[in-house]
Amino acid sequence: MNAPKAISVPEGSFRKVVPCLRVGSVRDSAAWYKNKLGFGVFSPQDRPDTFASLWRGTKADVNLYLLVATEDFPVQRVEVMIMVEPEAKEHSNEYGGGLAVKALYDDLKDVDGINIAEELEQKPWSFFQFTVLDPDGELKWPAPL
Repeated sequence: MNAPKAISVPEGSFRKVVPCLRVGSVRDSAAWYKNKLGFGVFSPQDRPDTFASLWRGTKADVNLYLLVATEDFPVQRVEVMIMVEPEAKEHSNEYGGGLAVKALYDDLKDVDGINIAEELEQKPWSFFQFTVLDPDGELKWPAPL
């Protein structure tokens, strides 16, 4: 058996992973992410029903693509974990360094149209995490201890 060929792209060339979510309606989903979760949205004027790029954070640290579902690529339930930075120790509370995720949870839990399917709790893998169901899938908002 031949050894796999090494990838010739330098390590510094890789920038980030961008999850692509298949959705029933790109317009409706993009509006939900913008109006409910505060994402920026870009949709090409010539294809607003087929594609949208969503972002949050500096330099689009969090970036998601929405693609319209098709027969060959239907809507599928996925999990996307969006990390938030823990604050300095002096900002810790009962959630340890997870103050940012607690603040985000508090902001979202009473918003009309936000479905929190899993309440904020510390998981065995040390993240504080809660789950928000979007119109077609699932997002998890964790923060490290």
